[in-house]
Amino acid sequence: MARKWSEEDEKFLRANYPQMSVSQLAQQLGFSPKTIRTKIKASGLAERPKVSKPLPTVPPSPPKPWAEEFSRGMKILYKKEYTKAIESFQKIAEAHPNELTLVDRCRALINLCHQLRSRKRYKPQEVDECYYLGVYHSNRREYKEALKCFEEALTIQPENEKIVYLIASTYALIGNRQKAIENLKKAIKLDETNRIHARYEPDFESLYGESEFKKLVFTKVKKS
Repeated sequence: MARKWSEEDEKFLRANYPQMSVSQLAQQLGFSPKTIRTKIKASGLAERPKVSKPLPTVPPSPPKPWAEEFSRGMKILYKKEYTKAIESFQKIAEAHPNELTLVDRCRALINLCHQLRSRKRYKPQEVDECYYLGVYHSNRREYKEALKCFEEALTIQPENEKIVYLIASTYALIGNRQKAIENLKKAIKLDETNRIHARYEPDFESLYGESEFKKLVFTKVKKS
């Protein structure tokens, strides 16, 4: 599942397109070329005229020192090498004890790995556990299982905008337009920035041509 775009990522893309190629933008921003092309098309940047004078560059946010290690750990998990994944997440947590959010993520993932390795029916007990198990299933295209995990998370935290957004994008992936729009509206109501994220989210690609989706994500909010 694609990660969310930050404001810095958006600024960088707008400032450096079309001076940089899609591959260069993908390398700088850490997204796939397909995701970059999707965002360019959805935002209308593809229609901008070429300019002869380069625009000033805006550097993207510097990557977290643990980001590469964490990514490797997730790849190991998706390969079902649970013991190696446990060791990887333990090392990350021990190396960055002051990154409390990271430590909590590693703890949830370690618990997930233990449960998956035991091959017993696993029911996550915390929001993070539901989240990571849902993402695990989604990356394996097991969307029904992913939805069960995300719905379970909502029984714990009904107003968790991140989980509602994931439910919306998962419904879009399986072609349930009504549920996707319904949950995206709720996610935007909980956090207005989800309107921007949804514009460039590849998981919503099946809705790009829908007038209701366009109205929802491109509507300018009046400031009070």
